Amino acid sequence: MFNIIFFIIISLIIIGGVLFFYISKNVIGYTEYEVDYIVGDYAGFNLDEDAIHFGTITQGVKSTRAIDIYTDRDAEVRVYVTGLGHLAISDDVFFLGANEKKSIDIVLQVPPELKEGHYSGKIRIIYRKP
Repeated sequence: MFNIIFFIIISLIIIGGVLFFYISKNVIGYTEYEVDYIVGDYAGFNLDEDAIHFGTITQGVKSTRAIDIYTDRDAEVRVYVTGLGHLAISDDVFFLGANEKKSIDIVLQVPPELKEGHYSGKIRIIYRKP
């Protein structure tokens, strides 16, 4: 019984190591942005450049921000949103050639029933070998 458990544990460690090695070899870079907005009873702007700020928005409003994505080598690009369910990305998987730039839209659609408050999350951009 001990031999079977030991074999299973060693097998899982080896499989995990191979997967980690494979994933880390394919990833050539990543960028992460903080994203936030406030739901309130008025519209307000936040022009700070330390994150992607949508400012203060009322319920039921749609707002869009654009970011430029650039890479110095050929890459498959994937864009992920974490922590914010009301954000959509105009193009979340695409190819960029070396020294190519692409602009994508980040669209926030605030539902009418969303409670007032501060909301935040992250956008991660992963660059992989094509």
